[in-house]
Amino acid sequence: MVQIDAAGNGGYDGDVCASGVANLTIEGVNGRARIDAAGQSSGGKAIWVLSGAGTVVRNVELSGAKVPDRNGAGIRLEGGSLTLVGSSLHDNEDGILVGNVGTIDLTIEGSEFSNNGYGDGYSHNIYVGAIHRFTMRYSASRGAKVGHLVKSRAAINDISYNRLTGESSTDSYEIDLPNGGRSNLVGNIIEQGPKSENPTLLAYGLEGASNADSQLTVVNNTFVNDRPGNATAVNVDGSVTSPAIIANNIAVGTTTVVTQGSASLSGNCLVADPAFVDRNVLDYHLREGSPCREIGDPAPAGGSGLPTEQYVYDLGHEPRATYGTGPDAGAFEWAPAGSGGGGALPTPAPGGGTTTTKSPLSVTAQRVRRDGSLRLTVKVTGAGRVSATARARIGATKRITYASGAARRARRAGTLTLTLKPTRIDARTLRRKHRLTLTVTTTFRPTSGAKAATRTTTLKLRRTAAAVRRG
Repeated sequence: MVQIDAAGNGGYDGDVCASGVANLTIEGVNGRARIDAAGQSSGGKAIWVLSGAGTVVRNVELSGAKVPDRNGAGIRLEGGSLTLVGSSLHDNEDGILVGNVGTIDLTIEGSEFSNNGYGDGYSHNIYVGAIHRFTMRYSASRGAKVGHLVKSRAAINDISYNRLTGESSTDSYEIDLPNGGRSNLVGNIIEQGPKSENPTLLAYGLEGASNADSQLTVVNNTFVNDRPGNATAVNVDGSVTSPAIIANNIAVGTTTVVTQGSASLSGNCLVADPAFVDRNVLDYHLREGSPCREIGDPAPAGGSGLPTEQYVYDLGHEPRATYGTGPDAGAFEWAPAGSGGGGALPTPAPGGGTTTTKSPLSVTAQRVRRDGSLRLTVKVTGAGRVSATARARIGATKRITYASGAARRARRAGTLTLTLKPTRIDARTLRRKHRLTLTVTTTFRPTSGAKAATRTTTLKLRRTAAAVRRG
């Protein structure tokens, strides 16, 4: 492990390096360690050039990277794997630049990227090459110079619970996935500012969907276009053959929600005024009277499930509960006053750390029996009432809501089981099906009066032909 004492900030400028050491952790201590490139670079590439497996970088600030080829990065990842946590990369030509190595995995958590880019459109806040998997959560990418906030050629992209806002910058796409891939975008705040140089917020496959398994799933995001004129929330290239799943999103200021004619749309809120708390300061929480409340699809196509968390301004996250008869559209669930949801208002300045809220509820096991009943094992941190509901999705249209829900009272912290059963008719229907998708929502309401916790999970079940014949 390498620890960098923030007490020495100002003395580390120009201290660039390269490392291929496996399982290396680099972290700032006694505050966030700050390094400015100060005209230096490692190998003409970046402040740090990393290639070791299992690398972790935590609590650092990297800025000022500039090189002759105009791709100077705060971090350049050329191999191995990297987890970046609680860090800030700003005012570089690329915030992070990742090479085209198909075995690389990159995870970004609780980190911020801002004001990166040379200004030629070829450098970005986050630029991920053709790697195996890219995961980004609880983070922010803001204000790129002409380039994109997030660009990834990864085969798998999991982008959840982030703030991706162009604001007053000249950024292009908020998210660009030029080669497709299996891409899931859940619970993100995606805003295009008035000076953006491109009318698309999310671009998918526009350089050809060359990645295998190119399936796009976009669930419970909030798209806001502040750019004058027409705009497109989701631009899917004609080379993409799988229908995109566009469910439970809010799209404001866009003329076109999705360009793909075959896309599956459900539960989206496309009104002119969703009744945000304050759009002018990027606070996209919903007011109680919002038309986007309780209209979401509880079981989106493809078995993608619903978000279990939501972003907290700034660089944090919390469990997402459901209030009312169904899920709200957008990245935030409305919560009654005093519930503690939502966090503070957006901060206009870079910085901040990761805020993690431990949930009082966890679902530790789920098992579907032959008769279609579902057995849950649930762990709670105190006394309260635990309840669960389930819906089965069969094919594109048929849904079964379990007639017999389950509820139990926990007298103390510990583990308990719940059993949910369908009606007899629905049980017979379930036994005849090869495949089905089951969405389970479990809620814990503490006796103490603390905020209720909700967990939504999705099960995809497959049965052999012989099992179906046996019923």
